[in-house]
Amino acid sequence: MHPQIHGIIDGLALLILAIGAHFRLRWHPAYSIALLLDGLVTVIWAGVVIAWLPNLRFPLRALFFGEILPPDWWRAGLDNWLLGVAGAAIAGYFFLRRRNLPVWLVLDAFAPLLALTLAIWRVGCAINADSYGKVTDSWLAMWLPDVAGNYARRYPTQYISIG
Repeated sequence: MHPQIHGIIDGLALLILAIGAHFRLRWHPAYSIALLLDGLVTVIWAGVVIAWLPNLRFPLRALFFGEILPPDWWRAGLDNWLLGVAGAAIAGYFFLRRRNLPVWLVLDAFAPLLALTLAIWRVGCAINADSYGKVTDSWLAMWLPDVAGNYARRYPTQYISIG
């Protein structure tokens, strides 16, 4: 994600905090840190599971030949940011229930931020040409490159998923 986008997301986070202050929700900075850590732990555990899935076919070979985890096992989870969002959402739900805070009000405050983050993410995919779409002759097709730089009329996956 580009550094300028972080400024937009930080501004939206401040807007959400202002909405929370309007409804008299108290938010301690430790809550944000706890949700961030929970999201990271979820992503790291997802990396372990995703990296170990190919070894389930031959578990003894993985144990005897030291192929328990590949060297970049942590990247498998970090590439899937939705798992981190899901983990933080589950932890946030239990936290809000424990503190007797309005769960649906807080989730409603975060929903636009999640949708905007996904839209910005998909525009980044379009800029980097890493989700370039399937070659098609449809009227929806756009002239898009793939990862190798080969241009063709492709279904605009990144733009359709935003809508």
